[in-house]
Amino acid sequence: MSFSWSLTNTHTHTVLYINVGGAQDFWFTADAKCVPGGPGFDYTYYNTYTSVVGAFTGWFGIVIFQVLFFFSRSGELYYFGW
Repeated sequence: MSFSWSLTNTHTHTVLYINVGGAQDFWFTADAKCVPGGPGFDYTYYNTYTSVVGAFTGWFGIVIFQVLFFFSRSGELYYFGW
């Protein structure tokens, strides 16, 4: 029963997931003729900025997770003494 519930939940999540990343990329990099009043970022600037921000926020999330997990009771189960 547990496996079938997990499979159903995973399938439902996959079917209902909506990815808007591509639409956002076009909106942020479109010129004023296509999106009046839009940001109109240069494609290189936009990709560089989002990659740098994504790297820092990912690093920050990992550090926060490690700190919170280390001090929790569950963290003791996975601590190998490194």
